[in-house]
Amino acid sequence: MILPLILSLIYLALCLFLARGLRKKNFEMPSHKKGAALPSVAVLVAARNEETTLPHLLDSLKEQSIPPNEIIIVNDRSEDGTAAVIARYMRTMKNLSTYTIHDIPGGVCPKKHALTEAIRQSHSEILLQTDADALVPPRWVETMTAPFREEKTALVQGITFYTFAEKSSPFLRTYQDVDFLSYDIIGAAAIGARFPLSSNANNLAYRRRAYEQLEKLETTHRIVSGDDDFLLQHLWQKKEGKIHFCLSPDVRVQTTPCYTWRELLNQRARWGSKTVFYAPMQRLFLGAIFLFYLAIPLSLLPAIIGLWSPYTPILLLMVKIVGESFFLIPGARLFQVSLPAHGWAIIPASILQLGIVLYSVFRGVFGSFSWKKQVFKKTI
Repeated sequence: MILPLILSLIYLALCLFLARGLRKKNFEMPSHKKGAALPSVAVLVAARNEETTLPHLLDSLKEQSIPPNEIIIVNDRSEDGTAAVIARYMRTMKNLSTYTIHDIPGGVCPKKHALTEAIRQSHSEILLQTDADALVPPRWVETMTAPFREEKTALVQGITFYTFAEKSSPFLRTYQDVDFLSYDIIGAAAIGARFPLSSNANNLAYRRRAYEQLEKLETTHRIVSGDDDFLLQHLWQKKEGKIHFCLSPDVRVQTTPCYTWRELLNQRARWGSKTVFYAPMQRLFLGAIFLFYLAIPLSLLPAIIGLWSPYTPILLLMVKIVGESFFLIPGARLFQVSLPAHGWAIIPASILQLGIVLYSVFRGVFGSFSWKKQVFKKTI
């Protein structure tokens, strides 16, 4: 019983560490002199077969309180009407331009290649990134880029929520409500604790020079997922400026969820594949949590044969749920959102998340997954 106890104490300590990162003062934005100049801004979007979703994004970008200097859509080998959508909007949006990719060079992740080309086509100092299936609020550009009036600001992360269509399964929707909110809260808590773990590329702003430093690290070129996380962690390691998480409702981006469990498992495997390439301290932190998760199903056999108490697996599950509450509840309060109305589902969702995390990491690291009808392993 010593090992489960040690893992439980470590897990609870890490949860408390994240909870401490959620103190409101940790999210104070830089104050600026009135009239301070805003650096030039480029919105970057990689689009592959997004003819149905891209118009919604472009309509929301047309309504910005402060229009960006550039909007660059990279058409990544689309086989639908994506190119026609871009051409139609370019007639009325003078700051919109496009670049078309026909082939991917060997040894490079397709989306990484698309975003690299978008950055190469841009001329702005601040790079504001989102996805083709996202919807941004009217003051998104203004609010996300305001902290960059302070020269020390290197990166700003915003909040993302799912927008569900009527066709979504009620329990799948509930699970994603809880799970995705937890990802946002953990990301914010880690930034608040000055120990950033993960980022979200569909609501991210950073300085061009920060990306140029990461681009020199050739080790990241072959990794299929995680450019946003690697950029965040690189800035933290090198102390290349301040990293902020913006809590303002004006930066809440809406994005498309998964509509089947198969799609969800595939997405989570892609997310899990990048974790083995994180910075050493972040790998150690997440590795300790993963070992605690793994200990829960592995405790079943010792409990059955009498080596450990038969209640050990249940007690470990309770520790998981209690530990999550340390940061989920204050995090939801900080985000000014309520946990899903179907609160009864939070506990089963937590139990289900345990299995999904274990499956996703093993599949992402040792197996394969698909993205945009392409099959990948963790590296190209």
